[in-house]
Amino acid sequence: MKVLVEADGGSRGNPGPAGYGAVVFTADHAAVLAERNEFIGLATNNVAEYRGLIAGLEAAAAAGADEVAVAMDSKLVVEQMSG
Repeated sequence: MKVLVEADGGSRGNPGPAGYGAVVFTADHAAVLAERNEFIGLATNNVAEYRGLIAGLEAAAAAGADEVAVAMDSKLVVEQMSG
């Protein structure tokens, strides 16, 4: 099953109070399969962004995904994960 993960994370201050959110959609964006969010305490923005990605990928795997597309606004995470 192909899915789309949309994930984001952020902190107020860097480091500061931080959290993330992630949503797993069907590939056609018609249905939500899973949602994850968490306050992670004091962390940097980059840590929060990566935690959102990890949570989204774990939720996608738990939903039975065998192909995952990811949408994020973190330039750092996107460039590092793209090689």
